[in-house]
Amino acid sequence: MRLADAVADIGGILLDFDGPVCPLFVDGRNLAIADRMRAVVTTPLPPDIATTYDPLVVLVWARNNLSSTDADLVDAECIAGERWAASIAGLTPGADTLLEAARKHRIPVVVVSNNSAEAIADFLGRHELSHTVQAVIGRIPNRPDLMKPHPTLVTRAIDTIAKPPSRLVLVGDSVSDVTVAHAASVRAIGFAKTPERGRQLEEAGADVLTDTITELAQALPNRLR
Repeated sequence: MRLADAVADIGGILLDFDGPVCPLFVDGRNLAIADRMRAVVTTPLPPDIATTYDPLVVLVWARNNLSSTDADLVDAECIAGERWAASIAGLTPGADTLLEAARKHRIPVVVVSNNSAEAIADFLGRHELSHTVQAVIGRIPNRPDLMKPHPTLVTRAIDTIAKPPSRLVLVGDSVSDVTVAHAASVRAIGFAKTPERGRQLEEAGADVLTDTITELAQALPNRLR
C-alpha cells in the first residue's frame, strides 16, 4: 500500500507520542528517568531491571512485584520524569505541520500513548499545539498492564473519534503500535525513523511506512473526501 492510499479516505488519526510527535526518551533521558524510579525502590532489583534504560519496563516490574504503595511511588516518579523530559524535548520534524494540516482539513487527531497524559499535555501546551488534538489518551495511572499493545487505549481513542476503524490510521514507531492497530482493525502507518526500525515495522506488518512525518503531513490535503 502507498501512503497516499492509506490516507485516501481518512476519518481520523491515532497518533503515538514518543517518536512521531516528540523524541521524549533520547539523549539519556530514558536512563535518567529509569534511575529516579529505581531510587525509590528499597528492595533488591533483578539484574535486568537494575540495568534497563526503559522506564516503562521498570514500571511494569514494579506493579507486578512491589506492594501497591511502593509501586505507586515508582509510578509517580515515572510521571514526574516524563514531565521533566517533555519540558526540554523538541518536536519531531514535521509533527507540528501534521497536526496543523489535520486541524485545517478537519481530520480529528487523538494522541494515544503509553506515556503519561500529563507529560503529553505539558508538551503540547509548551509548543502551542493543544488546539490541534481532540483528546490525549495516555497511560492509565497504576495500570501499566493496559499499555499498548493491549487494546484499551486504542479502543478509547477510536470511541473518541467515533468513526469506523477502517477509516482511521494509527501512526507509530514501534512494533506494539502495529500490533494493536491490526487488532483494532485500524491501518498502521509505521514511522521508520531509522532503517532498522523500518525493517522491524515492515516485518510486523505495517500497512505503509514513512521515514518523515512531513511526508505524511503533505499527503493529507490532497487525499481528503
